[in-house]
Parts: sequence; structure tokens; C-alpha cells
Amino acid sequence: MKRVFARAVLVTVLSVGVSLGITTILMYLVHGSMNRVAFIVAIFVPLFVAFPVSYFVEFQRNRANDALQELALAHQKLRDMYGELSTRAKLDALTGIMNREYFLVALTNRFDEGRHGTLLVLDADRFKAINDTFGHPVGDRALKALVEAVRSLLDEDCLFGRLGGEEFVIFIPHKEGRSASELAESCRGHVEQCEFALDNGDAKSLTISIGAARTDHALTVHDVINEADRNMYRAKQNGRNRVVMDRPSLELVAG
Repeated sequence: MKRVFARAVLVTVLSVGVSLGITTILMYLVHGSMNRVAFIVAIFVPLFVAFPVSYFVEFQRNRANDALQELALAHQKLRDMYGELSTRAKLDALTGIMNREYFLVALTNRFDEGRHGTLLVLDADRFKAINDTFGHPVGDRALKALVEAVRSLLDEDCLFGRLGGEEFVIFIPHKEGRSASELAESCRGHVEQCEFALDNGDAKSLTISIGAARTDHALTVHDVINEADRNMYRAKQNGRNRVVMDRPSLELVAG
């Protein structure tokens, strides 16, 4: 408000100065001198008109600037909220990796682009027993530990998502010098070595069973997921904590 008042005063002073200048010139041109009435009118008319008008204009301009700033802040908040919601719609709330829907979209895009590789389906062994014995919060910690153990082994070009419950999926694109079976075995071993905390402070380990399938041998995304899923259940039937794939020497070579 002080700035509005100061600007109004400045405009008023300038108006009085301009009024006096013009009045003086006109009076000398017409009458040859300046009289008292003309002098008073030249001062008080702009004084009583310019100050309230300029104060009102500056006040409204100040309000408009404040409104624009508030609008800009609100717009930024909306952009931030949209970005956050967009991210949440793609990620699993518990683990922070891709959720089922977003993973399927991303994998379908790879299919459409002709970028193939190997799909791994991972399932935590005897996970229901962990939930039933220690409670769901401990089960959540176990899944987080599993995800961190696996994520640390994956390259940026891999896709990693949660299909649901204790089942996860990884897409490994064709890449020269990298074996799918070796990477799957590394994931299995790394998870087996990691631990998660129980409520009493003790630590417990977890194992996973993994099934693999090559995407270039499948007609659709769901076909390759079903094949990898079947191999995962074969790993369960063969004793758990192991990797099963149709071709044990399955290699990821340059596509």
C-alpha cells in the first residue's frame, strides 16, 4: 500500500507541475501575466483529480499483479500435482518400480518397435508364510529388499515391474556379451543373500523362483509372459530358489 500511495503522490506532483506549466504559458500568451485565480486552479484541480484517480489506478494495478502472481503459483502447483499423479499412475506404490499396467505398455512398445530380448518372471518363495507368520508390514519389507537386490543388477535399458503380489517381471533387451541365464542366476543369488528386518530386530532371508522366455519366440506380450510364468512354476515344482528356462544356454546377443 505504501508503494501505491507513493506512486499516486508522484503522479499528482507531476500533474500539478504540468498543469502549472501549461496554465502559465497560456496566461502569458493571452493576458501577458499569471493571476492568482489561474494559479490556484492550476494547482488544486490536478491535486483533487490526479491523486484519487492515480491512487485508484495504482491500487487496481497492484491487485491485478497480485492476482497474476497467485494465478502463476496455482498453475505451477497444478503442473506439479499433474506430474506427481502421472508418476504415481506408472509406479507401484510399495516398491517404486513399474506397476503392471505401465510395464505392459512399455513392453508392448518394445514389441511394436521390434526390440526383443528375454523376459524373466520372479516370484518370492513361501511368501504367504512370511505374511502369515510375521505380518504384512514385514512382508512389505521383504518385497522392498527383493526389489532393491534385483534393481542393483539391472542396466538402464531393462524394464522392471511388479505384476502383482509377490510376482515381478523383468525385460532384458538383446545385448551383445550378456547371458540371460547368467543374469537370472545373479538375481536369484543376490536375493538369497539379502536380508529383511523382523519386528523383533532379527533378520531373515528370502529366496525367489525365476522363469524365463524369449520375446522373439512369442506372438504377443501375454504369450511371452505366460511362457515365462509357466517356467517359473516349473522352478517352484523343482524345489524353488532356482531358474528355469526353455533353453538353458539362452543368450542375449546383438539383435
